[in-house]
Amino acid sequence: MARMSTGRGLLSLPWGDAGGGGAAIGHDSNGRTVRYDVAGLLGAGPAVQALASNFAATAAAISAPTAAVQMAAEQRRLAAVTGIEPDMVMSPLAGTYWARDVGSISGDLAAWCAGMGGAFTRTSAATYFGPSGLMLPAAAGVPRFACDPVTGDRQGLLTEASETNSALRSNDISVPPWGLGPAASIAGPTVTAPDGTAAKVLVMSASANAFVSQGGITGVAGTTYTFSVWLMLVDGGDTLTTNHIALDVRDAGNAVSRATAEPVTLVKGLWRRVRVTATTQANGTMTIVPIYDHGGYQVAVWGAQVGVGSALTSNIVTTTAPVTRAGDYASIPLMEPSSFSTMAGTYLVEASVPAAPAGASSLVLDVGFQRGGTWANPGALARLRGQSGSLYAQHIALGASGELGRSEEVAVAAGAVVRMTATWGAGMRWSINGRVPTGIGSSPPASPTPIALFFASTMSAHLRRFAYWRTPLSDAQLQALSVTTW
Repeated sequence: MARMSTGRGLLSLPWGDAGGGGAAIGHDSNGRTVRYDVAGLLGAGPAVQALASNFAATAAAISAPTAAVQMAAEQRRLAAVTGIEPDMVMSPLAGTYWARDVGSISGDLAAWCAGMGGAFTRTSAATYFGPSGLMLPAAAGVPRFACDPVTGDRQGLLTEASETNSALRSNDISVPPWGLGPAASIAGPTVTAPDGTAAKVLVMSASANAFVSQGGITGVAGTTYTFSVWLMLVDGGDTLTTNHIALDVRDAGNAVSRATAEPVTLVKGLWRRVRVTATTQANGTMTIVPIYDHGGYQVAVWGAQVGVGSALTSNIVTTTAPVTRAGDYASIPLMEPSSFSTMAGTYLVEASVPAAPAGASSLVLDVGFQRGGTWANPGALARLRGQSGSLYAQHIALGASGELGRSEEVAVAAGAVVRMTATWGAGMRWSINGRVPTGIGSSPPASPTPIALFFASTMSAHLRRFAYWRTPLSDAQLQALSVTTW
């Protein structure tokens, strides 16, 4: 029996007999196709094995054996909950992507989107946290699979809107346009920054005029801005509780108005990102002050960022000019009308939002299906919405003239996993986080026209899993699929 390294989880993958049941994923030394029993390999019970045996893919259609194993696990997991295999699975959490009849199993999201006739796009480089806890760069067009910087746990596909960082020399407070107060200096030694480079340390020798600041940042009347910065206590004590992180904007009379952060506790040796959000009432310049007036303390300062809006987003590195990070977007046309249409179906969207936007404007993550990819086309989508420090989940039905109806908004917690399910056919019914399914007044109109899967975000969010069934599921299946405990 031949064996093959999978590179993840299982140390090796035993091949089954050529022509046996399960998913074909390779060839033996004689070039013959060999198969393995997906459910048996993963230890499923007899009922799930019977369901999983329907899942098959040829070796030529699989871009990576590891992705095939992960897809088998996803199929097993979802079939165990609903009793029915999904017809499409996009799982950034597991790193595997597939659609029945119209695509192949892949471990590469961007390549899979392209192979389906669509695209994942982000026209600039960007940053994210990898499994080691370090902040990493991602080239333009490369999806970012973010991890918790403390635990290393995979959080999902990081999706964000475009943002411009107007703070210059974001990672180096020792050079202009940064300036020091009379009672502040830059320490000789540096500390390791979140991305593994060197961060400078601010020494505050008094409780007044001890600061580092950057002014001259353009502010537009009526616009909300968020200033964020990474801070680490280096010396002076084991902890420091402070709200001395400031964003100076303009009031209606064009005088300086200072907004400060909510109190935070810095712990010696640990990085923490802090933010301040404020709306400037008049045109003029703004000033950012990462930390000030804590005599006897030394604090490392790194990653200063000023952007429009109230949401925290991934770090954007600047030097002598503002830098714009493009947004993440994907649209995947499902070209087989008999398999994927707005006639009927069910979807599962699993996502999370690390921090709720602080401002009064609504920011959203939308994931769903539409014909034509615009609001004025039939479809159905799941939405996570953030506003004024709170988060909500909701389903929306779309018709040819725009919105047909919405579900109730359900409050959800920042950082928590949210599972949203909806089914449509004769009507549209929905569930969120295990709620008893209820209906939306109208469902997307029936049509055999092919549709597209899309996701787009105006706030930082993690898309963890998406699955689609060609047929409507029952209320019991819908509710079971949306609970967060499986």
